Amino acid sequence: MSSSNTAFRPVDVSIGPDGAMYLADWYNPVIGHYQASYADPNRDKSHGRIWRITATGYQTIKQLKLAEMSPSQLLEQLRSSERWTRYQAKRLLFDAPTKDVLAAADAWLSGLESSEERLLVELIGVYEAHESPRPELLAKLLGAKDGRVRAYGARVAGMWADRLPSGLRGLKQSVMDEHPRVRLETVVAASYVPDAKAIEIVAAAVDQPLDPFLTYAIRQSARALQPQWETLLESDQLEFGSQRQRNYLADLRGSAPTKASPGEAVYEKSCLACHQPEGKGLPGIYPPLIDNPSIAGDKDRLSKIVLHGLTGPLEVNGVSFGAQRGAVPMPALAGLTDEEIARVLSCIRTKYGNIESPVTVEEVTIMRKATADRSAPWSTLELSD
Repeated sequence: MSSSNTAFRPVDVSIGPDGAMYLADWYNPVIGHYQASYADPNRDKSHGRIWRITATGYQTIKQLKLAEMSPSQLLEQLRSSERWTRYQAKRLLFDAPTKDVLAAADAWLSGLESSEERLLVELIGVYEAHESPRPELLAKLLGAKDGRVRAYGARVAGMWADRLPSGLRGLKQSVMDEHPRVRLETVVAASYVPDAKAIEIVAAAVDQPLDPFLTYAIRQSARALQPQWETLLESDQLEFGSQRQRNYLADLRGSAPTKASPGEAVYEKSCLACHQPEGKGLPGIYPPLIDNPSIAGDKDRLSKIVLHGLTGPLEVNGVSFGAQRGAVPMPALAGLTDEEIARVLSCIRTKYGNIESPVTVEEVTIMRKATADRSAPWSTLELSD
């Protein structure tokens, strides 16, 4: 959904009880905190719109009176094809007295067919809300045909591991699963288990097929558990399925965690949201830093942009930015210290411009003093002179 009205500001969307889509419209011509003052008189503080969107000829759903239902009746609503109905039924079950809900849930579970795998996921959420593990139900999830159900089972197995007689057995099973999502959930779940042996599950994933997500999760989980397994590895008290698993942890123990440089830390704080983690920007909105000729150009120009901001239009590698109506200019970051600006510009030039010549604190200080009287963002035309 789009609008030519500059006040159109969709901020949330949800499906209502009648099956229609409801869109919350902030309805404000002024947005942002860098670009306009909180006290800007053009900020509309009294209006807003809610759009109701339906398909032509769509029959409105008539909801039952869920609030008047017993736990057993609410559990039956989990069979509904309407997500809103299922969500509200679970919300009421979560808030109802634990004793009544568990009695109804246990009876309902006994009548469920193993083939009703979606309902297993819905039901185990009720037990989670009431902090009441059910090993038999968890075993059904871990043995489901649908990989997505097994993946959720692995997540729950990690949360319940310290309260189940089988302990880590469920995770040991799921880390060998053929589905990568199941293995991913298992590795992450193991990182929350307060047992030094949990690292054996994380390490077991090393011998399975990997992808970037699993590789990242294995490393992060192993790091999180390192205080528990480090001494056990040294004293040979851990059991591994292969030498490769042991070597992985030994190499990890011998390497220090990657720490962001001072310039990268400033980038993450002040630049990442617009220019993105890899400096690729957002198409048509925020220009990329990578392969951007300006990054390797004049250092004073870069300091001016950071200190006072920049308005378009500008072109980077044949792509235009900031030319459309209502385009958001780059905000001024004069609140950063000269040292922070020097660090982040040096980092950007090295990383994205392949330029080793750093921007010094003195250069930023000189430029700040030289442009101290300026209050408006620079235009590309001004900086091209």
